[in-house]
This record gives sequence, C-alpha cells and structure tokens, in this order.
Amino acid sequence: MIATRYAGINGAGETWTDQYRFCCADGTYAHVLDRGYVLRNEEGLAVRAIGALIDLTEQKRAEAEIVAAYERLRDFTLRLEHTKEEERKRIARELHDEFGQLLTGLKLDLAALGKQVAKGVATSQPELIEKLQSMATLVDDSIHLVRKVASSLRPSILDDLGLVPALQWQAREFEARAGIPCETELSQNLSQRELDPDRSSALFRIAQELLTNVMRHAHASRVRLALREESGGLLLEVSDNGCGIAEREYVNPTTLGLRGLQERVALFGGTLHIDGDPGKGTTVRAWIPRGSEYAENRTTSAL
Repeated sequence: MIATRYAGINGAGETWTDQYRFCCADGTYAHVLDRGYVLRNEEGLAVRAIGALIDLTEQKRAEAEIVAAYERLRDFTLRLEHTKEEERKRIARELHDEFGQLLTGLKLDLAALGKQVAKGVATSQPELIEKLQSMATLVDDSIHLVRKVASSLRPSILDDLGLVPALQWQAREFEARAGIPCETELSQNLSQRELDPDRSSALFRIAQELLTNVMRHAHASRVRLALREESGGLLLEVSDNGCGIAEREYVNPTTLGLRGLQERVALFGGTLHIDGDPGKGTTVRAWIPRGSEYAENRTTSAL
C-alpha cells in the first residue's frame, strides 16, 4: 500500500487505484478499494494527495458466495450427468439382454411352429403360413429396433473398447444415416485407462450432437471428425464444408443446442470454439482438460 502511494506521488502519474486486505481486531478480514489523485505544481512536484478508501468487504463476500454456489452447481451437474449416463447404460443393457433374448426366443419358436404347421396345412391353408412368415418378419424388425435403441442410449463399444473406437463407430453410423462421407483422424495413442468415463462420455455426446447438427442444418457434402491430445487435454474437432454458421447464430443465447454444448464443456473446465464461414463451412473445437490439470487450475484461481 505504501509503495503504491509513493509511486503515485513520486512518479509522473496523477491517479492511483489499488485494493488491500486488512486483518481486523476480531480476526476477520476487510477488503478496501483505494482511489486517489495527486495535485502537482507547475514544476510537476506533488503538493497534495487526495483519496478515499471504499469498503469492499460485502462485495467480496458476495463474490465468494457466488463462486461457491457455482462450484456446488457444477458438482451437482457432473453427478447428474454421471447418473444419467449410468442409467442409459443400465436401460440399454436390459433392452439388449432381456428384451432381446425374449424376442430371439420368440423368433425360434415361430420358426419351429412354422415348420410343423407347413407339413399339415401347406396346401389347405396357405394364408396361415403367410401369417407366420409375417410374424417372423415383425419379430426380426423388433430385434433390430431394440438393438438400435440400445445403441442410441449407450453404445456398448464406448464401455468395452473406449472413446476412439466409439467415435469411429459414430462416424460410420453418421455416414449410413446422412449419406455424407465422414473422414476420421483419431489419435490411436489414447489409452482407455487414461480417460475417465465422464470425460469419455462427454466427448462422445459432443461429437454425436455436432454430427447431428451437420446432418440437419449444414447441407454439407463432406465432414471431418478428429480427436487428439493438445495442451494437456483432449481436443475434439468437427468440421464440414456446408453452408457455414453465421456469428449471430452461435452467439444467440436462444440457440439451445450450442448453449448445451458450451455448458457440457464448461463442466470440465474446457472451452468451445466455433468458426463459421458462410458458404464455406463450419469448424467446432471442443477442448477438455484432464482431471488433474483442471483441479490445479481451480486451486490456482482460488488463491
């Protein structure tokens, strides 16, 4: 405080602004804002200093409460996302294992029944054979639908093989649905044991949402999906050669899809950058730090 004051008086400046923290008699701390200006004579020498101290204690306390509330909200949201992914995994597993097995058993029973019925009514009741065949086709469609719903809820490849194979699967699924070639550049050096499940799930869902946006809005003929290590974290990049998103669209707070992506990335202390060039395409980069780095950043920012 004294050094700042002397610097303001002895230097060429006319004003000073600084903040201090005092320890009060009761052991608490008071925060103050120190503002003032220096009056100088014709030779530039300081002849008077006028200033005031403004009590910032309540403001600082309110700021600390806001930061703490945000951290509690972030932790709650992370737990909620984790619980949601676990529930998706459970439902997908039950659909695939339980319901899928029931349908497979029904298909086998129908096949056996069809053979028995065919021996006795092949000539007298052909409509019955046709009905059994129709039922078998319906069961096949139901099995396919169950597998499709289970995969959309939580693809087992994400848990069994990891993020990189899951993103490769996602790219192939996108090509099949959208009919748009999707080039992949996925780092094969990423070990599944190095990625915690929450971050893997977040990056997978971000890629899923971005590819869906391309299919719905971009009018693209080519897409690129990339994942690599960068700056102590993981960088997911999705680019297309479509119509390109305008700045007014991705800065619009009512654009719920993009806001959801930003919030998902922010939960892990990451960043989301959108570069749109109307008529030429869009590139979205989502960067998420590894857990230890984010913990260090949070600790440093709190000091």
